[in-house]
Amino acid sequence: MEEWESVRAWKLRELPDPPRLTITQLFSKLSENGTRSYRSPQPSWERKASVRLRDKFKCALCPAGRIETVDGASVWRARDGRTRRRPPGKSTQGTAARVLEIHHVVPRSNGGANDLSNLITLCPDCHEDVHDRRADRIPREETRPALGTRP
Repeated sequence: MEEWESVRAWKLRELPDPPRLTITQLFSKLSENGTRSYRSPQPSWERKASVRLRDKFKCALCPAGRIETVDGASVWRARDGRTRRRPPGKSTQGTAARVLEIHHVVPRSNGGANDLSNLITLCPDCHEDVHDRRADRIPREETRPALGTRP
């Protein structure tokens, strides 16, 4: 049985154990057989973390984000201006990473890539506004590369 057929058979519960395919083999099979072979998989956690670090754990549209205080504690500022304090020993990156979302400036369905220049950090409220077309424009800092170019 060919490897790809074994994946299908396993998904249909015809085989007891999952087949042994590497990720590279699986994606090459998907790109050969899929209707959208130009698309890459969703950004991995490393790419999402890179975007959050680049954007300094702040939303691009509103004041939501992480604020460092003098005593070493971090404060998370919400969209409406309220703040929540975290103890100095707690991980600020983990909490901010769970609150902030990554958005594709040019949607993947329109040919947008998973390049860092096409990804931006947004809080959940702004992310919803962008998708509901309540937010017109995403500001881009001059330090970031222009869309469609590689850094």
